[in-house]
Amino acid sequence: MVLVEVSPTGCRLRPEMPAPEELGAQATLPVPVGHLLAEHPR
Repeated sequence: MVLVEVSPTGCRLRPEMPAPEELGAQATLPVPVGHLLAEHPR
């Protein structure tokens, strides 16, 4: 399972329960997602 953390400045993906060898397995994406978090998305 992968967790997706989204903020107005980016998006981070990481394993939910990583094995010890997977602790560094994550990705940070510079995606402009601010409009998706608005009260009334466009």
